[in-house]
Amino acid sequence: MFKKKSAAALLCATMLLAGCGSTGASAAVDMTCTQDMSGMTMIVKISAPGEDKEISSMSIEAKAEYETMLGGQSLEGLDVKELISSMEGPLKTQLATEMKVPEETITLEAGDTEMLIKVAIDDPKQFFTDSLGMEPKGDELTFKTAKEELSQSFTCE
Repeated sequence: MFKKKSAAALLCATMLLAGCGSTGASAAVDMTCTQDMSGMTMIVKISAPGEDKEISSMSIEAKAEYETMLGGQSLEGLDVKELISSMEGPLKTQLATEMKVPEETITLEAGDTEMLIKVAIDDPKQFFTDSLGMEPKGDELTFKTAKEELSQSFTCE
């Protein structure tokens, strides 16, 4: 009896060490991709429960210096943080309407020289359907496919 239990325990330990556990679960994956365009840095972050699994969450961020946003106009004498703060509500409303996302998923961060806009997307499939007018089919929303697609025009890590 002892030999059978020992053999079973050894077999289980070996399977776990070899990564062949009974759940077949794959490790969660995430990736950050960036692209500079016209003085603005676009950042796309995606996460999934596994390489071949559908993206579970993503975010889109845009970072730009104030002078770039203002078309090169001088910022002298302007309290840019105060200006951004006063425009935050209308700007969030406009972005939410254009991107067809809930306003509460958008955050604005005003730094000394640049602004960061973040949009958290908890349901990527719905985002692609509502915002981009395309309903993803097959493996179009898997982490692996997104990685291949994003890597064509972004620098991804």
